[in-house]
Amino acid sequence: SLYRWIGDRTAASSPAALAPKAVPEADIPVWASAFITLYQRPTQPGIAEVLDDKNWPTDVAKPSYDQARRLVKSMDAVSRNMGRMGLRALRAFKAFRARDVSKLWPGAAFIGDGHTFKREVAHPVSGRPMRPEVTVILDIFTRKWVGWSLDLAENT
Repeated sequence: SLYRWIGDRTAASSPAALAPKAVPEADIPVWASAFITLYQRPTQPGIAEVLDDKNWPTDVAKPSYDQARRLVKSMDAVSRNMGRMGLRALRAFKAFRARDVSKLWPGAAFIGDGHTFKREVAHPVSGRPMRPEVTVILDIFTRKWVGWSLDLAENT
């Protein structure tokens, strides 16, 4: 509580004495490497399947289901799914990295992306309802619109 913290602050010799103490990291269990090896397969076995697997090393004791579940839960998403998914699918778990544009000049590089217009308009030839494609061109350095296009498809 705040009252207790103020009391500790007045009794402490320095403010650094109030800092939280470092918690030692738990040791990695002996069975963890055997479990991870069997868990990180493209067939994506569940925890129960890994514990019942006949390929489990005989010299390593099996953990309980809850111990294995806690180990899997403590891993980050990329490490947990390595081997279970391909590299392209793993990229979705990785953090976004912004491009470095500090060495570019305005107009040096552009990026464009098209989206379907959310309204129906008359087709210019047949007159039937259709949804055109709106494509916007951006300057990468200034992040400003430099052009747009409205057409039947993004590639036209």
